[in-house]
This record gives sequence, C-alpha cells and structure tokens, in this order.
Amino acid sequence: MIAMYCIICGKEEEKDLYEGMCISCYMKKHDILSIPEKINHETCRYCNSVKIGKKWVEKINLEDYIKNFVVLLPGYRLASLEVEIGAGDEHQYACGVKADIELPDGNQITLKRDTIIRKIHGVCVQCSRYQGGYYEAIMQIRNFNEQELDRIAKKSADYRVTDNEMVKGGIDLYMMDGREATRFASDLKKMYRVESKISRKIFGVKNGRTVYRITILLRAIH
Repeated sequence: MIAMYCIICGKEEEKDLYEGMCISCYMKKHDILSIPEKINHETCRYCNSVKIGKKWVEKINLEDYIKNFVVLLPGYRLASLEVEIGAGDEHQYACGVKADIELPDGNQITLKRDTIIRKIHGVCVQCSRYQGGYYEAIMQIRNFNEQELDRIAKKSADYRVTDNEMVKGGIDLYMMDGREATRFASDLKKMYRVESKISRKIFGVKNGRTVYRITILLRAIH
C-alpha cells in the first residue's frame, strides 16, 4: 500500500486524502457546515404550531426544524442530523448538533456544532383570526329541537367556531373557514333530514385566492 501524506501537516493517512489533505486540515480550509450561534424557535401560544420563515407549520420535530438553518457548501449533502438537548431554562437552552455530511467523492464525515435555541411565543395567523372572531361562514341552524341543538353544539367542537348566537328558531354559528363549514354542513345532513340553502358573497382575498363569506341555512324537516 502506497503511503499518503497530507500536503499541509505531513500526517500519514491510511484513508483517502481530500484534495491532498487529511480530514482535519481539509475541514480547517473548508467551512462545509455552518449553523447560527442562536436560533429562534417561535411557537404559537395557542396551537403550538412552529414558525419557519414566514410560514407556520403544525407539526415538526426539532431535528427537522434545525435543518432549515443548516448551511452547506455547494456539492455537499446532509445525510442525517441528530440533536442533543443541553442545559437551559424556560427561555433558552443549549443544543448540540451532530451532522453526517456526504462529500462530493461519496465518502461521509461527521461534524459537530453547538447552538443556542431561544424559545419565543407568538400567535399564528389562524389563531390570531380565531381569537379576533374572524369568520368566513355563518351556519344558520333552524327548526331543531333542544336535544338536537345540544348534539350539534358538541359536534361543532370538531370545527373552528369563533362565535355563536342564539336567534329565534335556532342558532347561528360563525365559522373561521368556509371549507370547514361546508364539511360541517355535510356531516349534519348525514345525521338529520334537512333542507339546505347556500349563499355567497365576495369577502376578500387570502393566499392569492378569492374568499367568499358564505351563509349556510340548514332547516330540520320533522
């Protein structure tokens, strides 16, 4: 076997050299992996969704969250990432990151970095609207008896109802999402004999699409 020596430190290596260098010298010359010294981890105080950039994500583990802050040199690939939680408090904690990096030649190396995770509580867009009484649909529940109304009220807990109002002949449910209201109405149609009527009017634009504020009338047939 031909001996190989690092062109920087002269160390003999049994493994393949990287651009003529041992892995230690290669890493000193190439900052392959970088992670911010501090990372803000913002969660919604109501639903625990996590903010990534300008978007809120419902469920994501810490490893996948930190991947969003990992910067690699072109030509390198993050094969895996492990996170070890260190000391801290309710505001921030230390975090050790171990990353397996695939090199351009197909070999793999393991690098370690340390960062501080700062915990921040915010309010996501959906919960902000919910807390503010925002609604896209009104469900007008009519001609149901008291027992049926109680059952409908319990069923509404599966949906985002921002407000309700008792009116003559029934109840009005103000729902945050028009599509959820349509699904809720479909569920009630399976449970009861009803006549229904839907009306729409343009309310605004959300995420590039036209939003209609809809009114769904469900009248029980006895």
